[in-house]
Amino acid sequence: MSHHKNYNMYRTKLQTCAQPLIPFIAIHLSDLTFINENEDKIHRHKAGDDPTRPPESPRIIDRTLSMIVAEQQKKAAEIEAAQAGGAKGEGDEEEDEDLLINFNKMELVCKVLNLLRGFQAVGFERYQPASYLQKYFGGMEAEEREKFTVLTEKDIYTWSLKVEPKVT
Repeated sequence: MSHHKNYNMYRTKLQTCAQPLIPFIAIHLSDLTFINENEDKIHRHKAGDDPTRPPESPRIIDRTLSMIVAEQQKKAAEIEAAQAGGAKGEGDEEEDEDLLINFNKMELVCKVLNLLRGFQAVGFERYQPASYLQKYFGGMEAEEREKFTVLTEKDIYTWSLKVEPKVT
């Protein structure tokens, strides 16, 4: 698989291949990482604004559901405090008006996730189980299965140091 032009051949083949198939998840994870790390290069705007107009403020908040719930709980507590005689801090309303949501970024994230979700929607029913593999692994005696040991993280690290010693 060639990495030239952002894996263009892979992406083209992915769109034209018959499903079911298993995508190479690392490319899609790198897409999500790129979208997240380059958020300031992706156009952002306020809710209700014209998306073609450049943003008025450089501030951005990417809201997840948990953040929105936390904000709502905070506002409810402030309202209760105000009703009980407490005062809301000055400038809080102005600060809320300046918040920007990066809708374009969220749209890009949704495109990647929807692509992956589409691969999960198609089943692998047309493929038949490989009976010889099932017989081999299923027919093993307990002693034979014990030969396949599960290594701990420490064991794996020790083996990696033997294969590739640290250079100091």
